[in-house]
Amino acid sequence: MGISKLSPDTAFGLGATDTRISTIDADGVALAAIKALIEQNQALTHRVKDLEKQNQRIEELVVRMVTEHVEQIVLNITIGAAALKYCWQVKNIKFK
Repeated sequence: MGISKLSPDTAFGLGATDTRISTIDADGVALAAIKALIEQNQALTHRVKDLEKQNQRIEELVVRMVTEHVEQIVLNITIGAAALKYCWQVKNIKFK
């Protein structure tokens, strides 16, 4: 970022003259920038925490869905195996 073509007084409403700014004004600008960065950091930290909570809920949902799906597959296999066993033992049906 380069020096502005505007005088410090015009650009920031600061300065002892049209071409120079005092160290007190520069310190004020730096302090304002630091405060703005702190506020931005706090907002981003809050956003990260919200996203982490959302991610946790999504992970829990995925685990629950996968578990339920696997349980249904196991149940279907068990029912299918029982049906095959029944056909093989009771009905004496041969499978090729």
